[in-house]
Amino acid sequence: MNLKLFVLAACLLAGSAYAQGNQDSSLNDFGTSSNMDDTELSRADTSLQSLIDLVSDGASVELLPDTYVLSQPISINKNITLVGSPFVHIDGSGTSQILNIDNPKANVTIENVLFTHGNGSDGGAIANQARSLTIKNCSFYDNMANNGSGVYQKSGNLKIVNSTFKDNKATHWGTAVYCKGGDVQLENSTFDHNFGLGVIIIRNEEPDQANVLIKGCSVSNNGLPVVGCFDNCVALFCLYTNTLIDHCIINNNNFTNGEPPAGMIADILAIGGSKAVLNDTQIESNDGFLMQPLLLYGSEVQMNRCNISENHARGIGLGEDFPYEMGCIEIDSLANVSMNDVIIEGNTADGGEFCIIKNEGNLTLNKGTVIVKNSARQYSALFNTNTGVLNIGKGVVIADNHDDLQPSQPVYNEGILNQDVS
Repeated sequence: MNLKLFVLAACLLAGSAYAQGNQDSSLNDFGTSSNMDDTELSRADTSLQSLIDLVSDGASVELLPDTYVLSQPISINKNITLVGSPFVHIDGSGTSQILNIDNPKANVTIENVLFTHGNGSDGGAIANQARSLTIKNCSFYDNMANNGSGVYQKSGNLKIVNSTFKDNKATHWGTAVYCKGGDVQLENSTFDHNFGLGVIIIRNEEPDQANVLIKGCSVSNNGLPVVGCFDNCVALFCLYTNTLIDHCIINNNNFTNGEPPAGMIADILAIGGSKAVLNDTQIESNDGFLMQPLLLYGSEVQMNRCNISENHARGIGLGEDFPYEMGCIEIDSLANVSMNDVIIEGNTADGGEFCIIKNEGNLTLNKGTVIVKNSARQYSALFNTNTGVLNIGKGVVIADNHDDLQPSQPVYNEGILNQDVS
């Protein structure tokens, strides 16, 4: 039977008051229950590390309301469940990583904990290589790392549900989450006002070896664009994974301090080397620098009932000398993309040879897809390059788009164009 280990608040009075409510529990000299079926009580002066070391493998540890300030990381190397309350707060004091989960055979669950001021190289709040890590109803605030300021997932499977990542910072990649391998499930979670290179990065090095579900999440108001990175690109990035993004909102992700550093290129959402489905997702009011808010490369991508609107691709100060045709959506030569009931409206692209959609691969626009009221510097709304295959189905609307440099036309085509495809 799993034990519940209650970590008492800072004073002994709280411990004795609780014990009085559990008269069946007799305490020995170490402050623990002599009846293993009853609740186990800790001494008030016992550290979190000691408590975790003392409990048996598979225990459930319930943390009573308190703030725990660390000077070094807490190590977890067993199967364990940590359950807090809205008042449990673990603080890395700006100098220490908070949790180091280093047993690749362990299954770990963490609920109802606030992680703040963690600081580590890989993993500011949590560095994990357990077989599975489940995080529920937790908050990650003002943590810092080179990679993965909230959670750095070295291996194993990761599940995050009903959690919040806010005001975290990364000097390299992953201001909220960085995953190098394993399945990833992010549900009903918020990623807000984080600053750095990529908020969520899922970078599996082996093709089709991981499944990714991002459902009901909001990625908004981050200082540099979101989900993923590729080379010096910044955005939501899924590499070599089977990905489903469902009912998500990705909006208002912008550069906050004018121009980004020299050589920096930024996307909002990048998916590559994988199979991906985007359902009922809004990509709105994002600002990409030298690159498009949405990058699809080397992938089988299906987009259903998505709204891509009011995004801005910009070449700051580059004018006509910028040599690339980049807009709000880029599809590379190895990508095979289909859009069904997708709305692409009110997006703008300026500086250099920009367009709204640049297709170098295979793009199919199906019935219900609407591309209207977009504004680009050049190549109208849709540029089908000499390597592109563009299939436009019946019932697709491409209208009222604006081109700064040449007469507006629905499609600027240099490749293969098939219209009224059934």
